[in-house]
Amino acid sequence: INTVPFNLLDEDEQPHYLVHGSTIDVEGQGAGTESIIGWDRDRRLGAVYTIITDKRVLVVANHVRGYDEHTIPYDAITTVNLNSGLTSTRLSIQTTSATYHCSVSNTSREYGQEEEEQAVKYLRNRRQRENQTDSNSKEPLEEIEKLKSLYDDGVLTEEEFEEKKKSLLDGI
Repeated sequence: INTVPFNLLDEDEQPHYLVHGSTIDVEGQGAGTESIIGWDRDRRLGAVYTIITDKRVLVVANHVRGYDEHTIPYDAITTVNLNSGLTSTRLSIQTTSATYHCSVSNTSREYGQEEEEQAVKYLRNRRQRENQTDSNSKEPLEEIEKLKSLYDDGVLTEEEFEEKKKSLLDGI
């Protein structure tokens, strides 16, 4: 853990889970070079740390040339999976623009996958909360726009418009 540049975290950022591995594959939208079969992919070997915080997911790959840092905002995450095989396990985080496949070290697997499974559950719950927050914040604003249109068209009086608008704003 001493090799992780924790100075990459904000002062008020709280880490919840740390998943350690030895490789990261990033696929999609400018991640790396295109292979002969058309994949846009970048792979790093070394010490890979996936730090799951209260604000974001930070993936740091220490390698011979230094380190790479990938910041994944919760609202960009579309799916999270923990894939286990006979010889390896990896945490896959798919976003709207790229997919991050982070290996899970053998030492983590010796004690079972409880920590990694809890991390995946946390990520999924956090993403679900982000979705609910996004949809909740858009709905009242969309409703106010509809109300304003009805008011402009003369369907609602000014008093009705203000009353309904206040009710929607109180719900945010």
